[in-house]
Amino acid sequence: MSRADETTRIGFYLDNDLLAECDACWQAYGFPSRNTFVNEAIRHYIDTMRMGKLDDTFIERLGAAIAKASDDNAVKISKGLFRYAVGQEMILCMLAKLYGLESFDVAQLRRRAIRDVRRTRGKVNLEAIADFQNEEEARLIQSESMREDDDSEYFIDGWDE
Repeated sequence: MSRADETTRIGFYLDNDLLAECDACWQAYGFPSRNTFVNEAIRHYIDTMRMGKLDDTFIERLGAAIAKASDDNAVKISKGLFRYAVGQEMILCMLAKLYGLESFDVAQLRRRAIRDVRRTRGKVNLEAIADFQNEEEARLIQSESMREDDDSEYFIDGWDE
């Protein structure tokens, strides 16, 4: 079949402003002709009208599909977070055993971690954590050196007289 058999030539009236807007659009959006643009515009309008009549059914079906996809993703995320938490718990147990942490130390570290994560809204700064660790080590070294400066416990009174 030729193109002439598939189409029908009709005549209709358009407002001058609408015709000018149509001519500007079909050229700006890369349509090969005004006729192609008008055909696409009419198809789009008819589809929009059909959607209006099927609006409730379409929205319900779309909503159900989105809810199902969201639920599926939530399950996948939950499973991933659970696996991550298990691994993290194993590492933390090993570290606590290795360093002999007491429950007081763990509680203190947990309070600091909660405060830092809330303060930074989850954007934990590795440099700040390293600085904190260095401060802790400096305090420990300083307290040990203070004990070393106190030589009185190593001397017997009156020994060197």
